[in-house]
Amino acid sequence: MKKMLVSVALSSSLLFGGDVLTGLPKMACETILCLSSGTRPSECNPPLNYFYSINYRKIKDTIKARRNFLQMCPIGSVSSDKGFTIYRDSLATIRVACTLENLNRVQRKNEEDEEFGWAGLNKNLPIRINPNLLYSCELLSKSVFSNIRPVYTCDKNKWYSSTDWNLGYTKLRISKSEYDKLDKDERVIGRNENIWYSEEGSSSTYYAKKIPINKNCWVFEY
Repeated sequence: MKKMLVSVALSSSLLFGGDVLTGLPKMACETILCLSSGTRPSECNPPLNYFYSINYRKIKDTIKARRNFLQMCPIGSVSSDKGFTIYRDSLATIRVACTLENLNRVQRKNEEDEEFGWAGLNKNLPIRINPNLLYSCELLSKSVFSNIRPVYTCDKNKWYSSTDWNLGYTKLRISKSEYDKLDKDERVIGRNENIWYSEEGSSSTYYAKKIPINKNCWVFEY
């Protein structure tokens, strides 16, 4: 699926067999297109909002109702493609949208749930951007009917202290001469937390370079 498919389809009337789609059939087709693409124009908001508003007390009833809604979209020339039919029906199981915003979510060590990497109550635990795919992203990335291909660009084994995370950078210890060559916005004075008292020749601080923390680890590859 080309990146431009969604924007083209939504900027003009959807046509199937020469008929202009309107109402729920049109919205169902738009929902399929929007769910399948990593590029979502503002026109995607109404159909996606409608899709996610279909909710029932039991998950199985929600999935059934969402599937019935998506099946309102006539699939034209691909109607005989069982793979597409299976794919369309599987979209009904998506609970959390596969977006970069949802992928680049915070995760604290040893405190995570199935979908979101729950931050929990202990704000001092090591932190990072969760390297695990959402179910929706995993489903979409494996399909030939979707152009969503999430890639994690950070070190999956790297965790940061809450202090560094909130500052937005880590400190790389360097010499005074290296420090002097840096731009002002790259310089930082680090503090040796393990020095509790003054010793001859010791220092409670050191020269360092700011190393920015990438908080947008997930990207879509096209």
